[in-house]
Amino acid sequence: SFWQDYGGEILPTVNHLYYQLTARYDLPVSKYDFAALQEENETTFAESLSSVDADAENITEALSELVKNNAEAADFVADYPNRQNYLGQSIDLTHDVIIGQVPLFLQWDKRWGYVSFGDSIIGLSGCGPTCLSMAYVYFTRDLNGTPREMASYCEKNGYYTESGTSWSLWTDGLSALGLSGEELSLSENSMKKALDQGKLIVCSMRPGDFTTSGHYILLFDYDDTGFCVKDPNRVSNSSHTWDYVTLSPQIKNL
Repeated sequence: SFWQDYGGEILPTVNHLYYQLTARYDLPVSKYDFAALQEENETTFAESLSSVDADAENITEALSELVKNNAEAADFVADYPNRQNYLGQSIDLTHDVIIGQVPLFLQWDKRWGYVSFGDSIIGLSGCGPTCLSMAYVYFTRDLNGTPREMASYCEKNGYYTESGTSWSLWTDGLSALGLSGEELSLSENSMKKALDQGKLIVCSMRPGDFTTSGHYILLFDYDDTGFCVKDPNRVSNSSHTWDYVTLSPQIKNL
């Protein structure tokens, strides 16, 4: 069901017209000013907690499904009753980022995973903002662009819908962040060419190895064995390469 797997990271109906899409990021000329979003997130966490509590039953059920499907998130799920200890705190990504490498951020990281995102929380439905955060931090080296701030950015700028993170985020929504994105066909050669140019590829995934519903992942490199993945929901999926034959049938859109 919609909530059984990361709730909502499926594309709006209009984007189902496209079978082959990709997002590419160019080196930015400026950094986004996250100061206002950070201040709001760190001072109004009670509102976030109230919003989450209003949907507590749905979220609790979704968390149960999350841990059934993904044992890596067990501690996050177990600590959900203590989420108020994490909401509104400052976030330091210093130890998560190595300059020149694409970081792996997990949507269910306690530092941001309990923050509301639409009628859910980032830990369940925030793979889009988490992928965006990984790309933004990699290109800009700006550690203020956390998944929490990216979730706020998506909501405040109309890139969150009832169906999840809007596909238009990856094209129309990047310029304000100093990034750019464009669509690309699903083919091994075109994907490798984009990566050779220093781009990152965001993929919307079909049910399979990465999701039972809808999900976003990043491709950041490749070698003789396959493509290198940053999956914001599983460390294990990010720890090995994926050959094109295995990966491509699971890609709904690029």
